[in-house]
Amino acid sequence: MRAKCSIGAVAVAVLLVTTTTATGGLLESGVFGVPGGVPPWNGLQQFRSFMNVLAVDVEHCVYPSGAAFGQALQTIGLTDPTGGTSNLVYAYQIFNDLDPHPNQQVQGSLAYFSVYLDEDEQAAGISYVPASGVAPDSSAFAQNIAGWNFSPTLNYTEVSAILYFTSPMNPEWSSGGVSGSGLGDNQDVPAPSSTPEPSSLVIFVTMGLLAVRARRTK
Repeated sequence: MRAKCSIGAVAVAVLLVTTTTATGGLLESGVFGVPGGVPPWNGLQQFRSFMNVLAVDVEHCVYPSGAAFGQALQTIGLTDPTGGTSNLVYAYQIFNDLDPHPNQQVQGSLAYFSVYLDEDEQAAGISYVPASGVAPDSSAFAQNIAGWNFSPTLNYTEVSAILYFTSPMNPEWSSGGVSGSGLGDNQDVPAPSSTPEPSSLVIFVTMGLLAVRARRTK
């Protein structure tokens, strides 16, 4: 069974969602096991197209910081590509390795994975972890979208690299999308909200209080 990850304590309501479990991949065995977190921002979401031709699983996890993300990667001999930032890391990995495949006659290939973003979520640093799976040929932020292209496609039995971006904002559920073989599906995955993570919020409130105190002493 894949181990679930954790995120640092966040001031958000715990939402209930349906997740499934699978085996294999680089995100198990404690890599997504940073302690002290709040579910449900760790788990796995199934994406299923018409007739199950394109049928992939996307494992997701939100880390409390780039440093925590890097420490988890080190447990499997990988380095932290985020530079140990203080921002939360939103990480995803795609598994086109369902066995048996829901459609034994045709197994689709994935060409694109995306996560919907709002205007004020301050997402940055979109990339992937080298040597952690099949790498996308490009990744970029478009209008309200974080997206990764796979060309050549992610074929049946293959696992993507760990995909990620950073944000100072707390997580919420937002639409994620997969497409390939002329098909696609959308399911909810973690993405940044418009609420800053606790440390940023504390700094913001503290600075506000100091400004008010300074004005009162003048």
